[in-house]
Amino acid sequence: MNNRSETTSSFLDPSGGFVIWVFILCELLGFAIALLMFAHEKSMAPELFQNSRNLLNQLYGTFNTIILITSGFLVAKASKAYHVKNNKQTVVYLVAAIIFGVLFLILKGLEYQEKISLGMGLGHNTFFDYYWMLTAFHALHVVMGIIILLIMAIKAYLNSPYAEEDFGFETGCMFWHMCDLIWVLVFPTIYLL
Repeated sequence: MNNRSETTSSFLDPSGGFVIWVFILCELLGFAIALLMFAHEKSMAPELFQNSRNLLNQLYGTFNTIILITSGFLVAKASKAYHVKNNKQTVVYLVAAIIFGVLFLILKGLEYQEKISLGMGLGHNTFFDYYWMLTAFHALHVVMGIIILLIMAIKAYLNSPYAEEDFGFETGCMFWHMCDLIWVLVFPTIYLL
């Protein structure tokens, strides 16, 4: 038996549960503070930040943005399939989202390898300290998101219900969308502005 909720969410019981929203707000606040600190440091050394930004590969950042937005779309499609009890489609969409998440990490790894080979690691300068901290912390979130999506795909494949103490399907979806949102904030700040 699958206990998929047919109820609508409210302010006190939002989609995914209240705890995931508190977590998401805390994560977004943490990234927002780091991005504001980045902006402040940039105002103190604009030439250093611009010259350092020019050393980034814009294609990696752009492709990774497209990849994560696509994966978010796939997770939204998985959610829709899950709620109409189409487990096969749910699994297909989740596996596709996982593949896109892994592709994001592969491209990020190639970008990191390029930066390290050029001597632009952590400690190179203030810009690259922020680059490494923000993008690596985000990549860690993507790794956790992939694990969560994998658990969700297995549960959907086995038609296994979510126990009350487990995270629910929507909670996992919300975590993945948080990864997308954080990247949409990090990408223009680090790569474009």
